[in-house]
Amino acid sequence: MFDTAIYIGRFQPFHLGHYQSCKQALASAKRLIILLGSAQMGPIPKDPWSFSERSDMIRGALDDAWQARVIIEPMLDSLYDQTAWEKRVVNIVANHTGRADKIALVAYAKDQTSFYLEKFPQWSTLDIPLITDQYAKGIDATDIREALWINKKIKSDVLSPYVADKLSTYLNSDAYQSLLDARPILTMCQQQQIPQTILMLKTSEEILLEIRQSPLGQSQLALPSFQDEQTWQDFKALYLTQTNTVDWAPSHSVQSILLDVPYQIMIATVKKPVSLPNAYVWLSYQALLENDLFADHRSLLYRPLNLNY
Repeated sequence: MFDTAIYIGRFQPFHLGHYQSCKQALASAKRLIILLGSAQMGPIPKDPWSFSERSDMIRGALDDAWQARVIIEPMLDSLYDQTAWEKRVVNIVANHTGRADKIALVAYAKDQTSFYLEKFPQWSTLDIPLITDQYAKGIDATDIREALWINKKIKSDVLSPYVADKLSTYLNSDAYQSLLDARPILTMCQQQQIPQTILMLKTSEEILLEIRQSPLGQSQLALPSFQDEQTWQDFKALYLTQTNTVDWAPSHSVQSILLDVPYQIMIATVKKPVSLPNAYVWLSYQALLENDLFADHRSLLYRPLNLNY
């Protein structure tokens, strides 16, 4: 018997395969820590539900007798800093365990997204067999999401009644309609590899973010981005001095470019008007960590800022 089992995933959404994995983990461990990945992401079709929404789905799906033995914690992404992500996992687990505790990582190596299973050699592994549906097919959250977007239906046969009810309500929400409208735009951008310049403007305490106006990520925070030179020049005239070293540099070979101007230059060259257009806002680094970000930009914010979290 292990003291603690660790289960890492996005759970978008929490389905019966996840439920069975939790059941087996709790049969082998005194407690279960569920780490919800991509916790800071703003909704996109791949990750429609927030940390709080997913946490609620999990709590509602699990048996009442298990609740006191289950801990749910948010996990932030660090796509450009794998070491930081691994340290964050270890720190969260350490907050709930003792040095002598026997710890096991729930190991369900379904695809390349389970690469992390070999990153924690100090822990044992708790192998979970493939959980299948009534057609002997592995239950996959991707299929559940595709049914939402393409067929506008709920795959209730692979969901607990609680989660199925939540998704039924979601189908009639503004949040669902917004992502449904945005999905073709995202697909087109991915297929055509539309070049996009992403800019980071920062002072010693704050960073400039845009408030998205388009259907894709509407009203959410993101790094300022530009798809044409005229928009870039207009922005540059408003916010940058002539001595700034940032130039327009779109590329057809990559989708996004991070133009990270050296810190000492930014302090001298960034204009910071008393009032800004509604599309932009200065946000402190602490507030940045407390807000949901539009998902296609989230990884670009972490390593350049060297935020400790």
